[in-house]
Amino acid sequence: IQFIDSGGQPEFHDLLPVFVPNTSVVLLVFKVSEELDKKPMVEYYSPMGCIGNPYESYLTNREILEHCLYVFHALTGECPTILLIGTHKDQCEHEAKIKEWQESITKVPTAKVVRFGNFEKQCIASVNCKAGEKENGKIIEEIRDQILQVEVKSEETPIAWFVLEHTLKNASRIEKSKRKGILTYEQCKLEADKIEFFKTNSGQFEEALKHLVKYNIFIHYPEVLKDLVLCDPQLLLSMVTLIVRHHYILKSSKDAAINETMSRFVKYAYISAKILKTILAKYSKQDVFLSPNECLILLTHLKIISAVEKIDNSDLYLMPALLPRVNNPDANIDKHLAPLHIRFGGGCAPSGMFCSLVTTLLQPAQPQLWTLCKRDGIPYCCFRNCVTFCYKETTNYTITLVDAFSHFSIYMHIPTCFKIPRGFPLIIRNKIHESINAVAERLKYSKPVLEDAIICTYQHTELDPSDPNYNHLAVYQPTELDPSDPNYNHLAVYQPTELDPSD
Repeated sequence: IQFIDSGGQPEFHDLLPVFVPNTSVVLLVFKVSEELDKKPMVEYYSPMGCIGNPYESYLTNREILEHCLYVFHALTGECPTILLIGTHKDQCEHEAKIKEWQESITKVPTAKVVRFGNFEKQCIASVNCKAGEKENGKIIEEIRDQILQVEVKSEETPIAWFVLEHTLKNASRIEKSKRKGILTYEQCKLEADKIEFFKTNSGQFEEALKHLVKYNIFIHYPEVLKDLVLCDPQLLLSMVTLIVRHHYILKSSKDAAINETMSRFVKYAYISAKILKTILAKYSKQDVFLSPNECLILLTHLKIISAVEKIDNSDLYLMPALLPRVNNPDANIDKHLAPLHIRFGGGCAPSGMFCSLVTTLLQPAQPQLWTLCKRDGIPYCCFRNCVTFCYKETTNYTITLVDAFSHFSIYMHIPTCFKIPRGFPLIIRNKIHESINAVAERLKYSKPVLEDAIICTYQHTELDPSDPNYNHLAVYQPTELDPSDPNYNHLAVYQPTELDPSD
């Protein structure tokens, strides 16, 4: 059994899906003493205690819990077994509060939520972490038993591969290893040779390593860093945790002495090798497992960050999970065409989808089609739930992607002095569709559905600019639609009609 431990702050909801593919069991830990419909305070911790200033979550406890449960059911494979652990039991005024949590959970279609005790609806294991084994011993034992009873898909594994796994893990832990938990590719081969792996399993070393990566036991991406093998997947998440924590510390400190480079990190969620070097220098060597360049390469490969610009010969990367959220994102948008909506099963967008979609669209390409929209050289409308892109640097077309929690919306805006090229909305729709399907596949989510799509061309002909509703009116010309498109029946083509002035 291998455990991955993560923070519960909003950033980790967007980051965690990348790190935990093929999960068998999920333990959701929350304060059972809090009101269901109250927005909890978000706190950040270091080994020394609470850091920065707590702030109010944008979701209530009920919304957070229900969202998490729906997210696990959006996975393409078998839904992991879910154990709900309620802490701060000692602070509950009465059992009715725990009962309220229980009733809320049972309304969500969560067949894989474990029931504790003899009662069908007792799906929360409530504990008092301040108490000792005497009070919590029974429920802890039941949690342990429930984990061990989880049925997982079995797969025959050669015993030599199993021995190799433990040999490499032990080798990565010993003192002579330069970095605990990490081996070079050559070190792995040397350790394998010590147990005579190659004599009895000729040609299977690469296959065995891929098997360990597949089940998230090791992290190894030979296409980008062949010589680096992480024998503990927690290591990379721990590095990301340092970045998230340091970003919050700087953001909370409001230190006027922050230099321009670190200011980009705080304000725009930009990171670079120089920024990472500054951050990692603040921590002891036993907490830092990767070099800044290794970290950037791995996070780029996992689509957690994406290169967006170059300053002083140094690449700057956007990390969307660090961006602040904006309330009422629609108010920040230049609206033009009717939006395209992307809906998800379960009624909410799965965690990590929005940030991964942003970094996927921003991936360097030739030619570069998608870039961050800027005004006076700084990102404009760039938030964790709302990002505006420029489509091709040579045009004035902008596309804004909005995470509305229940769905995504895509707005297209073109200045009134331009005519939309024939088929342009369809091009954008198809690109978004292609990218979001790639993200869903990478994060192991079911494919989303594009609904209520208005695919059209837009012309400002025969509209009166003095009309107070001018910006909301459109004359639609039909576009050529492909009947073989699987979404053909969901597309609408509008013919110009007489507009009713009294509308």
